[in-house]
Amino acid sequence: MKINVQARGFELTDGLRDQTERRLRYALSWADDHLRQVSVRLSSESGPRRSKNLRCRIQIDFPRAQDVVIEDTETDWRVAIDRAADRASRSVALLLAAPGQAGRPVTKPNSLEKAG
Repeated sequence: MKINVQARGFELTDGLRDQTERRLRYALSWADDHLRQVSVRLSSESGPRRSKNLRCRIQIDFPRAQDVVIEDTETDWRVAIDRAADRASRSVALLLAAPGQAGRPVTKPNSLEKAG
């Protein structure tokens, strides 16, 4: 899976880039065969009362389906990236489970099924 991380409004550090890529690989590696590219745009904007709004926007490109776009805005990069990555994983699972999207349903590894 190709992951492209960009920053707007601040200089992207190697540490933040690595953290973002690592988190997305963890969240989406189970669907790697179905994804073409993942684009991440991190942006920093001033909010009310001088607070920083840190936005993580994830766009997932599928070969035969509409793109999935997830955005999350927080005051901490780790929280924004984690929440957006979790939502992206759930959205991809729903899309791939839909009839006709990937030819067959896909289940995430480590998903718990209730017995009986």
